[in-house]
Amino acid sequence: MKVISNSSYFAILLLILMCQNNIKAQEIPVDDKVVIINEQTINSDKLELCPAFYKDGIVFISTNAVGKKKKKDKNLKADATSLLVSRRGPESFLTKPEIFSTELTSEYNDGPITFDRDQTQIYFSTNYAEKAKDGQRKQKICTATFKDEKWSEVTVLNFNNIESDAIHPSISIDGTRLYFASNRPDGYGGLDIYVCTKSNDTWGEPVNLGSKINSEKNDVFPFIHADGTLYFATNGRGGVGGLDIFYAKPDLKTKFSTPKNIGRPFNSETDDFGLIVDLESKNGYFSSNREGGKGQDDIYGFTTSDMIAKEEKEVKKARKVILYVVDKINSNEIGTAEVKFMNISGLSIGDIVTDNSGNIISLSTKDSVDVLGLVNSGKTNFQMTDSEGKSEISVVEGDYLLSINKAGYQPKQVMYTATDERDEMLILLEKLTVADGIPMVCTLKNNRGTPIPGATVTLKNEDTGEIQIITSDEKGKLKYFVKENANYTIVATKNNYVSGKSTFNTKSMSKDQELPISVNMEEVESPLAEGKVFELKNVYYNYNDASLRTDARKDLDILVNIMKAYPEIEIELGSHTDSRGTATYNQTLSQNRAKSAATYLADNGIELRRVKAIGFGESKLRNKCADGVTCTETEHKINRRTEVRITKGASNANIVVTDGYPTVNESDISDAPIANVPSTKSNTEKPINDGNVMVEIVDTPANNTATKSNNNTTKANNAPQVNGEYWVVAGSFESGSNAEKQLSDLKRKNVNGAEITFAEDIKFYRVVALKTNSLAEAKASVKALKSKGIPSFIKN
Repeated sequence: MKVISNSSYFAILLLILMCQNNIKAQEIPVDDKVVIINEQTINSDKLELCPAFYKDGIVFISTNAVGKKKKKDKNLKADATSLLVSRRGPESFLTKPEIFSTELTSEYNDGPITFDRDQTQIYFSTNYAEKAKDGQRKQKICTATFKDEKWSEVTVLNFNNIESDAIHPSISIDGTRLYFASNRPDGYGGLDIYVCTKSNDTWGEPVNLGSKINSEKNDVFPFIHADGTLYFATNGRGGVGGLDIFYAKPDLKTKFSTPKNIGRPFNSETDDFGLIVDLESKNGYFSSNREGGKGQDDIYGFTTSDMIAKEEKEVKKARKVILYVVDKINSNEIGTAEVKFMNISGLSIGDIVTDNSGNIISLSTKDSVDVLGLVNSGKTNFQMTDSEGKSEISVVEGDYLLSINKAGYQPKQVMYTATDERDEMLILLEKLTVADGIPMVCTLKNNRGTPIPGATVTLKNEDTGEIQIITSDEKGKLKYFVKENANYTIVATKNNYVSGKSTFNTKSMSKDQELPISVNMEEVESPLAEGKVFELKNVYYNYNDASLRTDARKDLDILVNIMKAYPEIEIELGSHTDSRGTATYNQTLSQNRAKSAATYLADNGIELRRVKAIGFGESKLRNKCADGVTCTETEHKINRRTEVRITKGASNANIVVTDGYPTVNESDISDAPIANVPSTKSNTEKPINDGNVMVEIVDTPANNTATKSNNNTTKANNAPQVNGEYWVVAGSFESGSNAEKQLSDLKRKNVNGAEITFAEDIKFYRVVALKTNSLAEAKASVKALKSKGIPSFIKN
C-alpha cells in the first residue's frame, strides 16, 4: 500500500515535548560513571530524535530533510520529519546523515521506527488514510520487509484502532512482543504504553501495562531491552523536569517492577526521552532538548564503565574491617603506624603477562576461558593508626594485601580476603632489636625476569629455627629486617610455579647496607602458549553493529602491545554471537565484527598475516541457549564474545602466572600462628590469629628420611627424598583431618596414588599427588590437576 501521512502525529508529539510538569525536582540518583556526548555530526539547528540501532550506526527522525522535498508541518513550524541513517566512521563517530530509505520516504512525517533482530523487518509510525470521527487521520503502526535490497510489503498492523493513535513502536529481541504508546480510551490519562503479543504471525489485542507503569499524564517512547528491562519517558512521575527517563525491570514477560528514575546525567531540567541501550547495557543514545545542544532536540550518545539501570542487589557494598595494630610482646597499642592496603584480585586470579611497555595485563579465568583486562595495580590506600592502634579499612570483594610499617618494628605484610567474615583483625608487630638491623629486600622473578606478585615466601633463620611468612607485593617485592651474623633460607611458593629457593648469610653485612636477594621461580604453563584461548572482555559493539566502539579499544590496544612485544605470536581472532536471529545473519555479523577487530590491529602496526579473522556466528555456543530454547539475557550474553586463540606461541614471553595461593584450608587461615615454628600442641589448641596465612616451609635439608605412619600418612622432613626429585603438592595443612579431606577429594576426582606426608620439622601435613624425577612430568601433573579444579604447586 502507499503510505499516506499528515501532521496529526507530530501535533501530539510536540504537545508531549512541550508539556512541562510543575512537580518540584526530586532527589534522584546520579551516575558519575556515565559519559555523554552530543552527536555533533548528525545534529543540526532542527529536530533530531528517536534513534534506533541499525547495522553499523543508527536510524533516527529529523526535520532536516537532507535535500528531500517535504510538506511543511504547521505545528512544528518546519519540514515534516524524515528517516535518516548515519553510519559509524573509522574513528567510531557517527558520520553525516543521509536518507534511510526512498521506499519509506513520504512528503509527510515519517517514523519513529524499530527493527527486529535480523533487521529485515521494520515497524514504524505513520498516518493512515482513513479519517477518524474527529476528522483527523490517526497515527498507526505499520511494518515492512527488506527484500531484494529494498523495503517493501508495507502492511498496517491489525491491532490499530481508527479512533486512536499508536506511536513509538519497540519490538522485543525475540520478535514476539511489540510495545508502543497510544491514547486509547481505556488508558489512565494522556498517552499510555501498551504491548501486543504475536502468535502464529498474528498480533493479538493490545494490553495496557497498567497503573504500575502508566500515569495520569504521558508515558511514551518505550524501548524494550534484550534483558526485558523497559525504558520509557514520562512527565507523570516527577523527576528533574519535563519528560524524564525511567526504567522498570521485568517480573514476567509483560509485567514489570515499580519504575525507577534513571537519574542524572540522562535526565535534565528539560525533556529527555527516546533512550536505546545496547546488549551489554553500557552504550546507547537518547534524545534531549537540554541546554548546550545544537538545535531544538538533539541526539546524545553515552557510554559507561558499568551497566546502567543495574539491579540494586547486584551492587556490591563495601564493609568495614577494623585493624588493631599492637606490640607482639607487651600488647601495647601502636599509634601512627602506616597501613597500606590494596585489592590485588586482578593479580591473583588467572594468568598475568606484561606488555612491551611494562604494563601488567591480566588473563583472568572465567568459565574456563581466560579473560583479558588491564590490571590497575596502582591504587594503594594509605592511612595511619590512631592513638589506640586502630585503623579502619573498607573492603568490597577479592583479596587484599595489607602492609603495616612502623619505625622500630619489623614490617608486616598479610593477606585479607573479603569473604572472611571477621570484622576485626589483630596485627602483631615485632620490635626490632639491636641484632635485627639489616634490611633485606627480596625480589621474586620468573625464569625470564618478570616480577611475581602474590607469592607466599617463607623466611627461615637456620640458626634459631625462627620462621616468618610474608607475601610479595604487586611488584614481586618484600622487605624484612634480618639479624646479623645469621644464616637464612628463603623459599617461595605459588600455584603454577616450581618453588624457588635461595640461601644467604649476613656475615660482614652493615646495618646501613641494604641486602638484595633474588629468588627465581620457573613457570609451569605460559598463557601465551600455542592453543591458549582468552576472551577480550571489553570489546563491545552496539546492537547488530559490526563497527568497533571507542571503548572497545582498551583490550585491543593491550593485544597490540602483546603482539608487538612478542612478534612471533600469531592469533585467530574469533567473533561469536548468541543464537537469536537467523544463523545466516549471525554468521555475517560475526564475520564483519572479527574483520573490524583485525583491521584495528592492522591500523596499529600488526601485520595481517599474523591475524586470522573468523566469524563463528552461533555455531559455538557455550551453553544450552540454542534456537527454540528459552534463556535469560545473562545466559545469552555468555555466548556473545570476541576470543583470541594463540595459533603460534611466544617462545620467550615474560609471563607471570598468578593463579592463586598455595592450597590452605580456611580453618587454618583463620587460626594462623604468628611467626614462630608451630609447636607440637594438639590440633584443637588454636594459636593467636594475626591475619597471617598458614603455609608450610618448603626447605630442602639434606639426607631426608621417611617412615610409614598409620593410615595414609608418611612421616618425613619437608623435602623430596631424592636429589632432583619433584613433588606435586595438592594441599598443605596444619590439621591432619583437613589433609584427609583433601585426599578424599582427590580420590573422588580420580586422582589416584596421592598420599599424605607429615613434615616433622615444621608440623605440616602435605597432600602429595605425585613424586617424580622429571620436571616435565611434574608440570604435566599440575596442568592435569588444574583441569580438575585442583590447585597445586611443584616442590623440589
